[in-house]
Amino acid sequence: MLLVLALQPVYVAALAALDFVAPTARRAAHLAAVVQEDDHIASPAIPGDWDTECVALAIGLEPGASPLQNAVAAARPVGLVKPRTVCGYLRAGIAEGGHDIYWLPYSRYWHGYRVSLDPLTAWLPVEHARYVMLIGLIASLAWLAAESEKLTGRPAARALVVSTVAFTDIWRMYNITVHAAATIVVMAGAALCPRAQPQRFDRAAYRDCCLARQCFSLQTHHGSRC
Repeated sequence: MLLVLALQPVYVAALAALDFVAPTARRAAHLAAVVQEDDHIASPAIPGDWDTECVALAIGLEPGASPLQNAVAAARPVGLVKPRTVCGYLRAGIAEGGHDIYWLPYSRYWHGYRVSLDPLTAWLPVEHARYVMLIGLIASLAWLAAESEKLTGRPAARALVVSTVAFTDIWRMYNITVHAAATIVVMAGAALCPRAQPQRFDRAAYRDCCLARQCFSLQTHHGSRC
């Protein structure tokens, strides 16, 4: 607990630095090129949590906000009079002059993923940033499978990969960058489990704890089924 509290200034500083590492103007330009009025971002045929995606990508784009304000308040665009979708509010805030838009402070745990998402969407088109997420998902799943094989054997590791790909939405999750970033962290964290205390680590504990944790996280955060 003390370590978590001690790291809070580092966390805030990292978020505030994003205004310089990932210029707001570049992010807004890339998003304005793909954000549509309806509930999607340039992928209408692919279902997904577009509301969360539009909120997550909007954080830090409030006109005139200071880096500290973006880091702490994390405002999202909402409408004053005209009803719109969540993605519609984002488009109005960055591509239509910001008329009829109010920036509302919004606290969510996944704002921390801005540390990776904002630089990607600033320096790459959104479509390319998604492919980076796809590569990260594949790499983290491969790492998890490799670590699982060391502890549970090849059949169990193969079963893990097959079930993850077949029975969750990981194969299309890369389109929702905020969920993709979270899932990469989850799978990489599960792969690191046996490395924490390798001399005392139990194979059954890995199977029952780490792999179950991955499944639970996919279910609760992304609506997938394991």
